[in-house]
Amino acid sequence: MSQHDIVVVGAGPSGLIASFEAARRGANVLILEEDSVVGKPVHCAGLVSVKGLSLLNLHGDYIQGSAKGAILHSPSGLQIRIEARRDVAYVIDRAKFDQTLAKRAIEAGAELACRAKALKILWEKMRVAGIEVTLNGVRVEIKAKVTIDAEGARFKLLREAGLNPPKLSLLYPAAQVEVEGADVEENMVELFFGEQWAPGFFAWIIPHREGCRVGLASKVGMAKTLLERFIKKHPEASTKLRRVKVKEVSGGLLVLGGPAPRTYKEGFLAVGDAAGHVKPTTGGGVVFGGLSAKIAGEEAAMAALRGDREAFARYERRWRKIIGGELKWMSRLRTYLSSLDDRELDHLFASALKLKLEEELAIKGDMDFQALTMKKLLKAPRLAPLLFRVAMGLAIETFKTSSEVRGEDSSTAVENV
Repeated sequence: MSQHDIVVVGAGPSGLIASFEAARRGANVLILEEDSVVGKPVHCAGLVSVKGLSLLNLHGDYIQGSAKGAILHSPSGLQIRIEARRDVAYVIDRAKFDQTLAKRAIEAGAELACRAKALKILWEKMRVAGIEVTLNGVRVEIKAKVTIDAEGARFKLLREAGLNPPKLSLLYPAAQVEVEGADVEENMVELFFGEQWAPGFFAWIIPHREGCRVGLASKVGMAKTLLERFIKKHPEASTKLRRVKVKEVSGGLLVLGGPAPRTYKEGFLAVGDAAGHVKPTTGGGVVFGGLSAKIAGEEAAMAALRGDREAFARYERRWRKIIGGELKWMSRLRTYLSSLDDRELDHLFASALKLKLEEELAIKGDMDFQALTMKKLLKAPRLAPLLFRVAMGLAIETFKTSSEVRGEDSSTAVENV
């Protein structure tokens, strides 16, 4: 048995940022990573906002490209082009990114153990007191004053801690390929909507200096099959991708259901995907997960080093103050967008084009804080018809959700992940 101030389960960005923040405050931190190498396999499209990386104060040689905007393709082929005057996002090498964060945490004093699979939580007098793992094939009990759950979208430890996960009906399978030889526009991300290609979500093409990433997520599963069909048969995308050579295949789960109802117990904090700190509209989790992880590391150190038992609840209050409202709003928007059929999506595209929404988004858009973007757009009177339509859709979805919580809807949701 080993003893540490803090044990962190998962060496993704959230776990590594939390580890760094705790270690640099003097805590004895052990990071457990199930895979043999940090950053592999890749589970992320690697598109992160310039503003978001700045908020996290992260710098490194992991940037592979940049984007000034996006081209959105409707099911029938309508296009909305949103282009800013300067770069708004970076395309990052996720393996290098994670490895840079790991090096930073280790230099701050954290210890990293790979090939460490979490088995179960250790309990002591009704509080989480550590974790049991297999480390290089050997079962080991690791005692800790604080356990940080950064295990991703499995929710195993979250459930074992007695906490409910984010909404499972919005846990979407995703697939992605790294390719070279695509005929795409530099510095512009492309998103493709349509039930035939990516039901309930969208497909993406993200160019960078060494090629591009092509992927999609789907509410009906079958992500790899749908991706193959998208690359070969989509009327527009297939012409751009007809000569590509696939270099790498990856997959994962997008946590689109908003945050977990509660993300702490005494001795336990959940961060990142495990806590639902992911933008429900796009599936991006690096920025919101990172912001929450910084708080988790700070509060975990307070609990471990000073015996501050209020630190666990304070963690939840702090992250909700920063991103809670955004996640709540985006979760409702995701539920609404996922419910639209192709005809309704095309109507939204046509309305947006008619009202020149792209001009306002190019100036006022924010990749991360999207509710703030909506507030800015509300100040443009000509957008009132479109925003009213979206607002009504959100209101309907909110009513449905509240009715289900009260037990007024007896239908059974079928999960297909």
